[in-house]
Amino acid sequence: MESNSLDALIEAAIKTYSDAEPLNGLDERILKRVAFVRPNTRCRYRSLVTLAASLALCGLFIAPRLTEPRAPASDALRPPTSHRLFYPASPEVRLAPVVKVIHHRTPERLPKREVFPTPQPPTAEELALLHFVERNPKEAAQAFAGLQQIDAPIDIAPLEIKPLETDHPNN
Repeated sequence: MESNSLDALIEAAIKTYSDAEPLNGLDERILKRVAFVRPNTRCRYRSLVTLAASLALCGLFIAPRLTEPRAPASDALRPPTSHRLFYPASPEVRLAPVVKVIHHRTPERLPKREVFPTPQPPTAEELALLHFVERNPKEAAQAFAGLQQIDAPIDIAPLEIKPLETDHPNN
């Protein structure tokens, strides 16, 4: 019995929540609040800081190109050796276009050899082999007789691979 009365109380409480009407003027208050909300000023400051930083970086890259190179301090103390006279441009004087000539350096090449690979003097082992062949030609021929069969074809036996046997039932 108590559970039925408890269920009835819960249902009655839920009905009061669902039957509730919004307070008068709620729509108007929400619309006024939306109209009154200012845009986020932090976002403005972030964009201004980003813009200032990007302009400063651009200035760092462009400014050195716009300025003329300065003479060293020692050159500034010396009097000028030549004077240039500048005349105003007249329509009769035509200047030739300035052409920049760019010289490309080709890398230096190594000298080309007549024989490749370049012959080297024989090593101590090679000299010992030459002396052995000169003194004992018959023994040298016997020692190197097995090397003359290098041109013979090579026979490779066919491979047989047996499958592995396991106790696992899935295989």
